[in-house]
Amino acid sequence: MKQMIKILSTALSALFAALCLAGCSSGADNHKTADKLTEGDYILFGSYQGEPILWQVIGRDDFGNSLLYADKILTYKAFDNVFWLANTDRNNGNNYWLSSDLRTWLNSPAEYVKYDKDGAPTSGSVLHGYNSYADEAGFLSNFTQTEQKAVFTARNHQIIDEVNQNADIVENADIVENADAPMHQYDCNTDSCTTNYADARYLYTNDKVFLLDIAEFHNLVYAKGLAVEKQPTEQAAAAAQHPRKGGFESYWLRTPRCSYADPDADPKYNGISAKPDGASVRTVFGPDLVLAQDAMDGSVGVVPALYLKHSTVLTGGTGDAGSPYTTDGSQYGLEQFTHDKALLTTDTWKPQLKSSGISTDVTWSLLRGEGIVTVAADGTITAVAPGVALVQATSTQDASSSDIVRVTVYENLPQHTPAVLDTAAVVLDAAGGNTVTPVITVTAGENESITGLTLSAAGTVFELRDVKISENGKTATFTLALQEGKKLQDAEPYEAAVDVAQSGRFLGEKVGRELNDPVDTLPFSLTVSHLETGAEG
Repeated sequence: MKQMIKILSTALSALFAALCLAGCSSGADNHKTADKLTEGDYILFGSYQGEPILWQVIGRDDFGNSLLYADKILTYKAFDNVFWLANTDRNNGNNYWLSSDLRTWLNSPAEYVKYDKDGAPTSGSVLHGYNSYADEAGFLSNFTQTEQKAVFTARNHQIIDEVNQNADIVENADIVENADAPMHQYDCNTDSCTTNYADARYLYTNDKVFLLDIAEFHNLVYAKGLAVEKQPTEQAAAAAQHPRKGGFESYWLRTPRCSYADPDADPKYNGISAKPDGASVRTVFGPDLVLAQDAMDGSVGVVPALYLKHSTVLTGGTGDAGSPYTTDGSQYGLEQFTHDKALLTTDTWKPQLKSSGISTDVTWSLLRGEGIVTVAADGTITAVAPGVALVQATSTQDASSSDIVRVTVYENLPQHTPAVLDTAAVVLDAAGGNTVTPVITVTAGENESITGLTLSAAGTVFELRDVKISENGKTATFTLALQEGKKLQDAEPYEAAVDVAQSGRFLGEKVGRELNDPVDTLPFSLTVSHLETGAEG
């Protein structure tokens, strides 16, 4: 009897232990998440052309998310279609990543991708018609909703060339962070291709899926001895429309060809000028070569990259190339709603959290940035001095689950400054008749530029004609003309107003300077003097 009781007791204990493992243990015991990934690991995540995509982990960001780099060329596509005019005589596509067709396609989950005003990459707008993709569903449409949510939106450092920075047709081109800095120097040797990268002019882009830039390729792939040569997947090779020569196949980076070391020189590489042209994009061209090809060239390979959220649950595999980790994109743990926040000194802000399978009870700590911010027990962050800080929230339920917000503190950033109307110009002398055409000047506010003018006052007898905006957007002029059929009265005051749209840089919700398009309504009053009575308009 005693033996039976002992057996029963042992069985109950084992059952209780099993139940605890299933429902009472910490998440660390039940979930292996992507924060355990290390550089060099392989993982299957998402799919393209009906096959799972194999990625290699090549880095990690400030938040613990893993940078995944496709193991092979997934497809061949033009960087951008041919219809790009910019400030150049060349018409070979646009090397501006922010508005490129390839960026649009990579980041779209839609069945029908909407491209910008320069058109879609049709067979008639890419080189020789090879590998057009205007009618192809967006790259992210191949990922499940759960997988899409597992992709972290990265804030990427993006080199920009002078052609695109100064091109009026490029939207948001004036958000360049260091507009007076030199352009990135063109160097075709991979060993030295990052010359002056850290000091070259740039902006930021927010991307879920992207191409590596020249520094990421050099530092995270080439310098670490990872495979530079990329072969296409079987599906990519079968779908390719261009003649393939075998051997090393070039693939895109997202960095434009900007300039060369000697501004007075014009070296040639493969017979192509190294002068900035707004159309050439850097490509990995050989084991030790990073050249440039026209954006419209559809024979170039696409090797995408993305950040996998650190809280993504791994469902199988060992991480080797032959046994890669697997995941369906499910999440376990904490995540902050905001990962990048800009504050002015003395500003306060309290982050908010969301969770998957875990409580939002957390402890807050300062990982980096002592003296830049302070963090209260409830998570309230107070900006103290300019700099960058990292603030971490750690679960009280599972200490292995945490998330980080990056806070950038600025001493001062430009605020929106209204445009100014030259009121001295709106005193009319119409002694010669009733046709009134004064020229009026508008001056942009500080750190801003004018993008458009419209007459907004209701009931005015005037209209705007011959609107001219200066190349730098600092001034604009227009002719104030009398509407057809209208007449003026001597010594009669007339009220009018003009709407002035401006683009400028000021502190926004995200780190750094954000582009906005504020509209200022500038009212003015004008009086007609010396009007000849009876004159016809």
